[in-house]
Amino acid sequence: MREEPFGGGTVDLVVMSVVRAQERTYGYAVGRALAEAGVVGLGEAAVYACLRRLEGRGLVASSAELADNGRARRYYRLTDAGVAHLGQEQRAWRAHIDAVASVVEAGRVG
Repeated sequence: MREEPFGGGTVDLVVMSVVRAQERTYGYAVGRALAEAGVVGLGEAAVYACLRRLEGRGLVASSAELADNGRARRYYRLTDAGVAHLGQEQRAWRAHIDAVASVVEAGRVG
């Protein structure tokens, strides 16, 4: 059985982090930023599904606007609740990474 590279919480964390960093962005740009950062295994469909899920939870808001090419594009931004939630998730992630690092370093070879 093949494991998925990301759990749902991690997907939410990285997507919300990109939306926050870009302040106002669209789904394709989120996926591109993640790919450029080396986040693999997270396709465009997963990014859009995550954005819809976050919007349903009130953590992300979106608005449809016309892009320069005249086509409609949905832009996303974090809500105030999303900013607060992201801060909590980032602190939890840092604590998790620190705990894993201490275990890995204790068993370090060489």
